[in-house]
Amino acid sequence: MPNPIGSPNTLFAKGKSGNPAGRKKGVPNKINGQVWDDMMYCFQGLGGREAMMKFIKSDSNAKLAFYKEIWSRAPKDVNLSGSLHHTFQWINDDGKPINGPL
Repeated sequence: MPNPIGSPNTLFAKGKSGNPAGRKKGVPNKINGQVWDDMMYCFQGLGGREAMMKFIKSDSNAKLAFYKEIWSRAPKDVNLSGSLHHTFQWINDDGKPINGPL
């Protein structure tokens, strides 16, 4: 029997939701606090930042995946006007400049 509400393959009509007061478009999902704590525990147990940096430097696929992940989270719609005359420089946690790729 076809779905009388929406298309045969969906539960809700197009543009309608089972939770109209749910998360608004563009708002990221929230990770449960305990899940986040568990992920950070594992991250630290695997060596934290130092281990991640070593891994990323040692494997070109890991480096590519890292860059893709970082840029996928960057703002997509940035509108600037006027002029900007400033040089930006990446620095590490010690405040020392980072020269070249990771």
